[in-house]
Amino acid sequence: MAHIDSKGGSPGAIDNATGVAALLGVAELLSEYDGPYRVELIPMNGEDYYGSTGEHLFVAQNEGRWEELLGTVNMDAIGARGGQTAASMYAVNERVGELIGRVVRRHDTVSLGEEWYESDHSIVASQGRPTVALTSTSFRELSATVTHTEKDTLDLVDPSLVAAAAEFVADLVRSLPAVGGPEA
Repeated sequence: MAHIDSKGGSPGAIDNATGVAALLGVAELLSEYDGPYRVELIPMNGEDYYGSTGEHLFVAQNEGRWEELLGTVNMDAIGARGGQTAASMYAVNERVGELIGRVVRRHDTVSLGEEWYESDHSIVASQGRPTVALTSTSFRELSATVTHTEKDTLDLVDPSLVAAAAEFVADLVRSLPAVGGPEA
């Protein structure tokens, strides 16, 4: 998932055109996926306006179905020049955490990062479902100085990091059978 809105007055390059671009990249990379799980690519709407209409709709549509959801990956504010992608985990058991760690180690532009709750992944994590959130390693600095402002422009983006984040997510999806399903 990635939110498709940006704050008024902001070009929204880092927050969150990069997440949307990576989501489209994941779609391309998994276009021939034939694994055992259904993969849904979810563009969220409302994250930057705090009205969260997209989030409310997502919650309503999944009422009574949360146990069917193996997990989610959220991409928000990824691809900032001069950094890496930070992956943080929520409601993840030890076995799934080990799998995510193995996939992280296969990608030299991704590292495990600190938890942050300021995006759509919090919805899924609050339901107790496994969630991975991807952001830039400079997320806190970007949030304090760039996102939601006119400074959030394409010159801050490293397209190779955006592509690498998409490759990480596709690798993670392809690796899921190794954990044996939602109960793992």
